[in-house]
Formats: sequence, C-alpha cells, structure tokens
Amino acid sequence: MKKISIMLSALAIAAMICGCSSDAGENAHTDSEAEASVSDVQNVPEEDEVWSEEKIISAFTKSSVYNDSPIVACTAAEDAAYDLAGVVLCGGDNEVTFVFVDRDGLCQTCVVEDLTFSASTLTYLGNGSVVADLYKEDGTKIDYQLNFSRHGSEVYFKVGEAK
Repeated sequence: MKKISIMLSALAIAAMICGCSSDAGENAHTDSEAEASVSDVQNVPEEDEVWSEEKIISAFTKSSVYNDSPIVACTAAEDAAYDLAGVVLCGGDNEVTFVFVDRDGLCQTCVVEDLTFSASTLTYLGNGSVVADLYKEDGTKIDYQLNFSRHGSEVYFKVGEAK
C-alpha cells in the first residue's frame, strides 16, 4: 500500500514538473523576440493613415490564399470603416475575387462566380462598399457593388449591381 502511494505521489510530482516546464517554455521570450515586439508596435500605422495601393497589395500577397491570382485593381479605404485599409480585386477562370484587407494585414475574401473582368476599375464608395466594372458571361458590362461589414468576429458581404 505504501509503495502505491509513493508511486502515485511520484507520478503527480512528475506531471507538475512537466506541466511547469512546458508553460515556462511557452511563455519565455528572448531578447530578440522582445525587440521584435517593440519594433512591431512602432510600425503600427496611425488611425488616420490612408494606405498606399502598394502597401495594400503587399499585405494581400503576404497573407491571402489568392496571392497567385492576377491582381486587376486596388483601392484604399479612405474612411477606414470596419478597420479596412483597402480592397484588392483579382480574378481567375470565370470568377472574380474581392479581397478586403484590414489594418492588421488580414484578408477577408468574397468570390463572385460567373463574372469576369477586363481592365476593371474598382472604386471605394465608403463605409465598406466598393463598385467594380465586371462582365457577365454574355459580355454585358455591369457595375457590381459589394458591401463589406463586420460585427465582432463575424464578416458579412452583400452583393448586387450598383444603381
């Protein structure tokens, strides 16, 4: 009986030691990590800063699964609604992808099928809305509007032809 309680005590102590060493390793930071964190904070854009198209496209190509699709157009979100930096329009075979890039460099995508582009224009209307010149399968040009909104962690898109 004494051997069983000693073994259980030893197992409990070993589990605590393993748990502590794991937590300590995860929470430990090197000087270079701390310096990187400080430099990241220094590079955070100001709230009112309007991102350049180059900066928006750079964020898109670094973090989006669509970075190998041809980029058709890009526009900045001057009002920073929903913390947006800008919108990129890219395309593939018989589809168009709108990529909304936020100020953290994260991308939210909306793929619209059965539409194409041809030297498309993309205009930011404000409050998360964009309009692009797109084409239906029969070649009919439409002004396609896409509205982006975010509530908490939920992202919403509302699509339709612009008036």
